[in-house]
Amino acid sequence: MTLQKVLLSAVLCLVFPFAAFAGPVTGTINGKAFTFVAGSASIQGNDVHVNLWTAAQANACDGFSTSTLNARAIFPAKVGTYPVVNGSFSENVMIFGDNTTPGDPSNNIMADHGTFEVTAISDTALTGTISGGLGFMNTEVSGEFSVPLCK
Repeated sequence: MTLQKVLLSAVLCLVFPFAAFAGPVTGTINGKAFTFVAGSASIQGNDVHVNLWTAAQANACDGFSTSTLNARAIFPAKVGTYPVVNGSFSENVMIFGDNTTPGDPSNNIMADHGTFEVTAISDTALTGTISGGLGFMNTEVSGEFSVPLCK
């Protein structure tokens, strides 16, 4: 590879660092297809709690979802990129839910890798990207989202 090609590749990586997030959040949770349709976010202390669902909700801020599959995340409530802290139960965590079988331990799958980015936050909405999963549970999601910020 010539020096010119190496330099061009480096420039493209700097200009387009989030090319993997070219659409809404999709992937698999416990081997089942996940496509983000609706969600919500709320600020609790210094953290933002984000819920992403596969089913539309009449009122995303009422805290109840009829979605069978979901992705939840807890990260700092400020613009930035944050890695998943493996083994954390309260901060920098992603949890994927598969509620197709009540009582099944796969109802709560904690990511062992990933990143969460808050790209914009206002009084009414939160926009960001999510990428993470747990490979041996056939769970991996990534993409962009925008959800209402609930009070």
